[in-house]
Amino acid sequence: MKKLIKQFERDSGLEIYGLGLDRVKWKSVVEKFSEMILDECCLKLLDMDENTKGHHNYYKHAALEIKKHFGVEE
Repeated sequence: MKKLIKQFERDSGLEIYGLGLDRVKWKSVVEKFSEMILDECCLKLLDMDENTKGHHNYYKHAALEIKKHFGVEE
């Protein structure tokens, strides 16, 4: 699991490590869920970038930096 997402999972109190064999499944689900939220947020930024008619691609740059920060590749 991505390092920062794993930290959020621990900090939120989500206890997937007590699930035994189901832990592997839940680890994957938590990571996928987190990435889907992140992707949706970045898509919103990309939409905003399109609406500004290319003013230096600030929102696109922000979306890429956010994904990089969370360790999510394009």
